[in-house]
Amino acid sequence: MIVHLPNQRQVVVDAKAPSLWWEDYLQADKAESEDLRETALNLLAKHIREHSRKLAAKSYWSSLSDATEFVVLFLPGEPLLAAALKQDPELLEDAMRERVVLATPASLYCLLHVINHGWRQQQLAENARQISELGRELYDRIFDWNSHLIKLGDALEKAVVEYNHSIGSLESRVLVSARRFKDLGVTSDKDIPETSQIDTNIKESSELKPPTEE
Repeated sequence: MIVHLPNQRQVVVDAKAPSLWWEDYLQADKAESEDLRETALNLLAKHIREHSRKLAAKSYWSSLSDATEFVVLFLPGEPLLAAALKQDPELLEDAMRERVVLATPASLYCLLHVINHGWRQQQLAENARQISELGRELYDRIFDWNSHLIKLGDALEKAVVEYNHSIGSLESRVLVSARRFKDLGVTSDKDIPETSQIDTNIKESSELKPPTEE
């Protein structure tokens, strides 16, 4: 079994769990004498050690470029490891020296739980990175939008100024003469209205009117 780690790393787990281990353990449990029990337990420890050595010889960390520099040997029961260590106390340390981690269901669960936590932390880090990128992108867009609005405001202000200049020129140089036509006897049922300039200093009141009660 291959367990994938964050940053594209892998942990190899040997989950074959030979039935021979349970046979040795059950033989010890059913033994009619202490000697037979010791013999069966010694055989269990020997079989686990042999399996560990064979697993170490496969060097998964060399054949798999992304594999961690150890392999997990799964024992499907806490009593198996406890009984083997009682007979062979150096079994665990020797296995670790050969880059083999002996794991029972409880310790394997803890290992997988830690790996899962690592994935969550990576996801949080990835989310934070994306939020940072999104925030930067949104800030840049707001900056561009605000720049366009400023340019639009400047253009509107210039348009108003030009409009007022045109109105002033129209009133003082054109309409004042056009209105004299009536004084000279030109008849028309329409009067040329006065055109007013746009006030560029109009500001919205900051006071809010209270709602009217019905």
